[in-house]
Amino acid sequence: MSVTKCPTLPMKPIGMPRIVLLTLVALFPAISVAHPSTLPVDEQANAWLESFTPEARGKATFSFDDPERYRFRWTPGQREGVKLDELDDAQRHALRDLLRTVLSEAGANKVDAIIATEAALGVLTNATSYRDPEKYWTAIFGNPGEANWGLRFEGHHLSVNLTFSGAKIVSGSPLFLGANPETVPSGPDAGLRALAGEVDLARELYLSLDEKQREVARGSEEWFVGFLTSAGERRANLGKPAGIAATALNDDQKEALRRVIAVYVESIAPGYAAPYLERAFAEEWPDLRFFWEGSEEPGKDYYYRIAGKRLLIEHENRSGGTHVHAVWRDAEADFGGM
Repeated sequence: MSVTKCPTLPMKPIGMPRIVLLTLVALFPAISVAHPSTLPVDEQANAWLESFTPEARGKATFSFDDPERYRFRWTPGQREGVKLDELDDAQRHALRDLLRTVLSEAGANKVDAIIATEAALGVLTNATSYRDPEKYWTAIFGNPGEANWGLRFEGHHLSVNLTFSGAKIVSGSPLFLGANPETVPSGPDAGLRALAGEVDLARELYLSLDEKQREVARGSEEWFVGFLTSAGERRANLGKPAGIAATALNDDQKEALRRVIAVYVESIAPGYAAPYLERAFAEEWPDLRFFWEGSEEPGKDYYYRIAGKRLLIEHENRSGGTHVHAVWRDAEADFGGM
């Protein structure tokens, strides 16, 4: 089952795998009767904050220029902000509506599935207190509705970082998405794949390359272990050009590359994602390169990177192709470029 089969509110959760359903009910009670908000995102954020006690609001809010805004990460552990289990039912609903406003339906599905995969991993490894789906934190930077403000929703294998001007999203990156296991192997949630598109579309692109193209795609003057970009890094490191140029692909392969990029960017609401992709495909195309290292066979390790003048996508799948880390960065637009 791909993540697209994991519905978001207000869709009725019929047929949803049991772990996913139990996880979402725990995080967002009475999900079948929830309705998305029609208010602008800044008004939603302010109403959410106004529902807090002074102590809770103090935990959830930071100044816009606080260094904490840049400390995004994807490892387990404590975060700054307000934790899911510190919210009452109404506040959880409001947070979910807020996230559904700033994310696309596909993006909201991924968030659901990543958190559900974390819960499934806790069951599979008998470590439910460590792999706890409550361990996700929200932080607001600045004052929603003013010129510039930011929102972060983050926990293990997930870091959503958005920057706004008033009610308009001006940056949807950095965005980190991860999953372990890549495919839930057993139990009532067997087959859940939180990042099916990020995995499958890139493999399909690589498999479409002929032998000479694959040699170029694998060629690099620079190799390393792990990501070029680092957690908590304010500006992305694009590295040296590596891999096959977008201009060297045939028409079908070019479209496949566009689909890989879009599956990341379109996690964010269409009002931001569509113009971002239009700009990226128009301005970055001559500089975009696709690099692949590792096996093309499912169930084996690999890494890929897509990089241009400012766009960077990195993706690795390790531990026998069962543990995915994926990040989208923009060297100019991350954190609004501010």
